Amino acid sequence: MNDKEITLNLSEESIQQLGSNLTKAALKEITRYLAAILIGVTSYAGVKHVFQLGKDDTDPEGYQRSGLRLYTDHGTGIQYLSDGNSITPRLKATGELCIKEDSDD
Repeated sequence: MNDKEITLNLSEESIQQLGSNLTKAALKEITRYLAAILIGVTSYAGVKHVFQLGKDDTDPEGYQRSGLRLYTDHGTGIQYLSDGNSITPRLKATGELCIKEDSDD
């Protein structure tokens, strides 16, 4: 079986043009992907803001987070607050424990 050789005579100018065209095509694709990512992130942030996703009843009105995380003991219904370093029982203004009536959540 004979191997066929293909010889290409390309000038330096045509090689540079080919490289330039490939670079432009790659940049165009990268730009498309970055635009899609930007649109997705912006859309997610908008939906999260409008529907106040990620908020709980320890957060103030508006979109600002309190920085606390709310936990519920599903066996007792007692709620706890944590700042990521420590945890403490959640208390009402009267000093009583906050107990979730419906502990299915």
